[in-house]
Amino acid sequence: MTGCLQNPDPNRGGGGGSDAYVEGDVPGPGSVTVLGAFGGQEEEAFRASLAPFEEETGITVNYTPDQDFTTTIQQRVNSGDAPDVALFPQPGGLFDLAAKGYVTAIDAFLDYDALDSTLIPGFLDSARHQGRVYGAPMRLACKSLIWYPKKAYEEGGWSDQPATMQELYGITDEIKASGIAPWSDGWNADQATGWVGTDWLERSSCSASTAPRSTTTGSTTGSPSTPPRWSRSSTSSASCS
Repeated sequence: MTGCLQNPDPNRGGGGGSDAYVEGDVPGPGSVTVLGAFGGQEEEAFRASLAPFEEETGITVNYTPDQDFTTTIQQRVNSGDAPDVALFPQPGGLFDLAAKGYVTAIDAFLDYDALDSTLIPGFLDSARHQGRVYGAPMRLACKSLIWYPKKAYEEGGWSDQPATMQELYGITDEIKASGIAPWSDGWNADQATGWVGTDWLERSSCSASTAPRSTTTGSTTGSPSTPPRWSRSSTSSASCS
């Protein structure tokens, strides 16, 4: 890869200076190993997207999916068997390894401005650590989306755009009283089951931090004035009960 390389933070050393990558300096093996967390249809689409790159460059990309990515990447790095590229689900894991010197800042070999121009403004900064950019966001996951019975909402006259969490809780109680499940959120993800619900649980815990509530392992309970009770349904989804 070539480009007009530069350090995105001009107040720090490195980047487009002596550590910039120059094509041909180090001949590669002709293949790249990639470790990520997603499989199934996402893996199929990812592999398909790599086909034009492999055909154009002659480089083979070997992708390995691992549902326990967070643990596996730490083990492989510590054992000296790190992949060439790792697709981190969250920036925190990337920054943790970068702070230990295991990750190379990508501003040393990619054109920051060109890459930044293809993304939502500010998105690339999510991969910035101490003035350097260590990753290129490849997708944005909206993990707090919920499913709701649209017809029931329309017939009951309930708003599907509550302005506050308390308004959502009120609508939820009304719909439950009518005998209808108000909404649901799929949380099943093998070893990572539950991760898509972390935003909801964090928000609920924060909003009720000053109110009395009881908790049990893996759930949060409360009165109508505090966050609703969470449970796992038989369809591997989280539901409000």
